[in-house]
Amino acid sequence: MNSIQYILVLVFMNSIVIAQSANILEIKSKQNSVCNDQTWNLVWQDEFDGNQLDVSKWFSYYPYTNTGMDTCLQCRSLGGDLFISDSNLVFEDGVLKIMAKKQKASWFGKEFEHTSGNLFSKQGFLYGRFEIRCKLPKGLGLWPAFWTLGEGVIEEIDVFEIKGNRMRRFQSNYHHCYDKDKKCQDLEWHSSPDLSSKFNVFAIEWDPYFIKWFINDKLVRTLGGYQSIKSEKRIKNCTLKPGNYVLIENYPKHKARIIAGLGIEGTGRKKKLKDSLFPAALEIDYIRIYQRPAIE
Repeated sequence: MNSIQYILVLVFMNSIVIAQSANILEIKSKQNSVCNDQTWNLVWQDEFDGNQLDVSKWFSYYPYTNTGMDTCLQCRSLGGDLFISDSNLVFEDGVLKIMAKKQKASWFGKEFEHTSGNLFSKQGFLYGRFEIRCKLPKGLGLWPAFWTLGEGVIEEIDVFEIKGNRMRRFQSNYHHCYDKDKKCQDLEWHSSPDLSSKFNVFAIEWDPYFIKWFINDKLVRTLGGYQSIKSEKRIKNCTLKPGNYVLIENYPKHKARIIAGLGIEGTGRKKKLKDSLFPAALEIDYIRIYQRPAIE
């Protein structure tokens, strides 16, 4: 999510490349690949088969405080636009529904016109495949998203962000700061069939060399973590030409938490949101994380 609000959360191979020193890759042979093709192992999951949130895995709010408790305005206000309520997490037949409602609420003296829900993982992960199977709500003003956020650093990978009135495209992004000019973002839009019509699987595969975005196992984007010192171009493929490559300065390399939520835009706009939009639901079948063994 591209907002300054998430700064508050910061309280919280040996590969077959011939040589790797500090942030420099030295490729000496065309036969060397930087990719790890070993089998993915499931290391963490939530299938949402119970009747309540598994609090051993999730915060239902943003743990902006030193204690991790929700004892601050921002912890449940999502930047001030809506109130995050535990009652908006509804479990039905193995599916978690994050509900958005037109509903008044008060928190730390602030009044809200809408409520929604949120997930924030208690565990962080360094590299892997981060996957969600979900069905997205349609409607102007809805803003479902699934992303990762670095622990102690601003390293945010947006697996997807979607505007509810544009259900035939979704946004992927990586950014390392929050600024109005978007100078530290690297976003792209991707066309798709109507994402509100059925469940879809969104995923990223993240390792020291690439971030790759997928929808229903179709690769839609690759962002390289190194660039050629000679050409200053990012790497695009596993097999690199002989030469020297340098790590992109702000490429993500710290453990990250995973976040899923249903935002609501428009409470501050002149045009009011339609009452018929609510209630709306981001339906999540599962969230899974896979990792590969390190190359020995």
